[in-house]
Amino acid sequence: MRLIRPNRTILILAGFTFLLGSMFASEGWGFQSLQAVYNNAGPGGGYDKLLELDPAVEYGGDLSIPSGVTVCIHGNGAKIIGLSSPDRGIRVYGSGLDIDHCVFVGRETGANGIYFDSNSYGQVTNNTIVDFNNAGIKVLYYNVSRGLVIENNIITGCYYGFYGEEGYLPTYFAYNDIWGNSGLNYAYYCPG
Repeated sequence: MRLIRPNRTILILAGFTFLLGSMFASEGWGFQSLQAVYNNAGPGGGYDKLLELDPAVEYGGDLSIPSGVTVCIHGNGAKIIGLSSPDRGIRVYGSGLDIDHCVFVGRETGANGIYFDSNSYGQVTNNTIVDFNNAGIKVLYYNVSRGLVIENNIITGCYYGFYGEEGYLPTYFAYNDIWGNSGLNYAYYCPG
């Protein structure tokens, strides 16, 4: 009777492949597109789009929310990786966004974690935003009449923690832990 011995080379390669697969998944190589999740989301809770993220999945940022849409994203602790886009993890353009319990990681390539622009409004609560090379939260030209609430967020490791423009500061801004940002923790642009 002949004993069959496992080939050591095969076992080592199998272990190495498993190790590499685990490393790439944990480093964001195997993420799901947040834009694709948004595109497939339906209405719910009074919003045009309701997204419930899975905390076991890493999502690639670069979500662009077009004008005239109301969106709610419940992160449930899910990680959103900011990609090398000129603008965002999420850019809100002329629309409403309520977002909570997300972890944004810029990895120093994504410019802004959340960017409110051109008549946008919403609520940003209970999020963690780290390592964006511009601002954790950037606010330009939001809808003053509908308001913008930024509450109970952690923002660190960005260039600006919060960046706002004259006349467009949030209607409610409280209980945020903004620290360790290399430019300024709070930046306020006042033209002229």
